[in-house]
Amino acid sequence: MGKVMQMYTPIIEHQVTKLTNKMQLSGKPFEILGLDVLVDENLKPWVLEINDNPSLSIYFDDSAGMEHKRCTDEDINPTDLYVNARVVNDTIPLA
Repeated sequence: MGKVMQMYTPIIEHQVTKLTNKMQLSGKPFEILGLDVLVDENLKPWVLEINDNPSLSIYFDDSAGMEHKRCTDEDINPTDLYVNARVVNDTIPLA
């Protein structure tokens, strides 16, 4: 498994397990895109960047979740967990 997928794995496993009660899953792969948007003073949105590989890491330390370190609940960033869990939660039913 590549380094990028190792960053995605904890949040995806957490959300899939929560949504499916550990049922066997089947389906097609999907991709999550990240959009960086700036809203100006007239409330006009400007797309600054589109990321085809946005980070879904839920850890404070970027190296956390890699094979070198065993992560604990103290390593989880609550803001990243909240935001990324909502992204994955909303994406799975769409996929």
